Amino acid sequence: MENSEFCFFHDPARAKERIRAQSAGGSRNRAVALPSSIPDAPLADTHDVARLVADTINQVRRGELDPKVANAVGYLAGILVKTLERSDLEARLEVLEAARAVNPEYGLDESIE
Repeated sequence: MENSEFCFFHDPARAKERIRAQSAGGSRNRAVALPSSIPDAPLADTHDVARLVADTINQVRRGELDPKVANAVGYLAGILVKTLERSDLEARLEVLEAARAVNPEYGLDESIE
């Protein structure tokens, strides 16, 4: 700084100004969160997740939702979709395995040698 032997961060005469600047900077970096009054979205299947993503996109476009929150929602929605799809496949496989246990011939095509 001109006419000072200290930089801004070490000048004792600027202590109050430095505290205000640090406080203002810290408030800009606070985590963005949605109000707790917003109801939970149903997330039982991929259709529910698609609705959530569509709603989130529209909220960002209207300026109602911080893009950081939307980014987190999108990331988590992708994980949830993969989990739901895997769960569905596992359930279908269990049904096939149970049917095969009852009837060992279930699912075998006679024409395949």
